Amino acid sequence: ATQQQQADFCAREVKTSTPLVCGWLNWAMYDDPVAADVTRFSGLFTADGKEKVVCITQANFLHEARTALRQGKVVDEVQLLLIIGENEYVLTLDSSLWALKGLKTPKQLPDYGSEDPDGRFLEKMYFLEEASSALDSLYMRFLTERLTPGWESDTLVELQKWIDEGAWRPKA
Repeated sequence: ATQQQQADFCAREVKTSTPLVCGWLNWAMYDDPVAADVTRFSGLFTADGKEKVVCITQANFLHEARTALRQGKVVDEVQLLLIIGENEYVLTLDSSLWALKGLKTPKQLPDYGSEDPDGRFLEKMYFLEEASSALDSLYMRFLTERLTPGWESDTLVELQKWIDEGAWRPKA
């Protein structure tokens, strides 16, 4: 059988078995948006058969990501490390849900006692507000760049250069 015939067979198998097994047989292959468990978005392919590329690296060159972008793949989610003063936040932005997932805030101070029963809560709220404000600022910066006349002539050219060569330097 050809690769296409095998892919078609697998797609038919997944479509036929989904109502019966709710993702069990295809959890590692396709996302199962109707599932109410981890199989919902755990596949190697999206529910409509688009291949996913997962790049897990702290390297700033992201070779896998650049290769995927050259092949026409799109970014579904990105994990960011935000450092604000001495506070570090790790978060995931999900493009399909247009949502923030898995925000990890800095560790809270352990010395809240009976004198300040609301201290832990207020500190956590502070962390959430700090991360939210940073994301708002980043989004505003993106929109400002995106809506300038130089978006296509400058920014997209620099992005394409990064995708092709990995050579990118942020603006001053």
